[in-house]
Amino acid sequence: MKRLLAIILLFSAVYAKAQYDRVFTPLFEERPGYPNTGWIVGLGATYNLNNTNEDNMLLKQSSDSLFYGDVKSSSFLGIYGEVGRFHYFRNAVIINNIDYGLAFKQLKHYQELNAYLLSPQDPTADTLRFYDEDAKYNDLNITAHFNFNRIFQMSNYSFIMPGFGVHGDFRFGGKKSYELDADVANYTFPEKNFKVAVHAKLAFGFKLTRETFLVPSVEIQLYDFSNLDSIGIGRNYFHSKYNPIIFAVKYYIHRPMRRNSCAEFDNRVNMDRKRRRKTGVRMF
Repeated sequence: MKRLLAIILLFSAVYAKAQYDRVFTPLFEERPGYPNTGWIVGLGATYNLNNTNEDNMLLKQSSDSLFYGDVKSSSFLGIYGEVGRFHYFRNAVIINNIDYGLAFKQLKHYQELNAYLLSPQDPTADTLRFYDEDAKYNDLNITAHFNFNRIFQMSNYSFIMPGFGVHGDFRFGGKKSYELDADVANYTFPEKNFKVAVHAKLAFGFKLTRETFLVPSVEIQLYDFSNLDSIGIGRNYFHSKYNPIIFAVKYYIHRPMRRNSCAEFDNRVNMDRKRRRKTGVRMF
């Protein structure tokens, strides 16, 4: 999956560069009153990538028992929602867009386990005990993120935006669901409720109106820096490493800092007319 995303990012950047050399109407309004910033509102889903699908895995060994199991990890879709801000820089050479914000991120982890207990003196003997369970772990997180992006304009109404960023997740709640004792099954879970990680993202933008954009995006976590002694991809849940990916559709809003209503405009015109009549010069 990561190789596929890297290929897509590279292809998009090359193709977008060719299109970017063409001259288009600016995506964002540059008339007086329009700032170089706006709002972002997004909704989407999360999914945990994993690659653990192993039979006869040695889960735990002690002096009087061997604990083996057939492990199959998976995931369910979780909820994602964000609110943030973006800034664009028209004449920037490399990074011409940044965004930041806060998000709610739900991550669901799932593992099927068919385990059996054997005697170390005679592992070929009959199974001492058999376990079969579906283990679940539901994480609820508040996320703060900061992204560096490059907008490649493809037409007067569309663009491609690859980027990278850093995010911090604070786990404030969730629910575990499994029957086996965690020590017996040798389950492992994250020790900290806070993590810092870097990610890559790819977005496609479509201009809906003069001031609004629809921007579908995909984001994948690259490296987790929660534990500096073991920086790696993904986090341990049960017997697997899970790496989250986010699919989101974002709504970009770019409006002037202050928009005068028609009534305000009419009142101002009337006041100007009265002022001119009072200050008019009389010749006779």
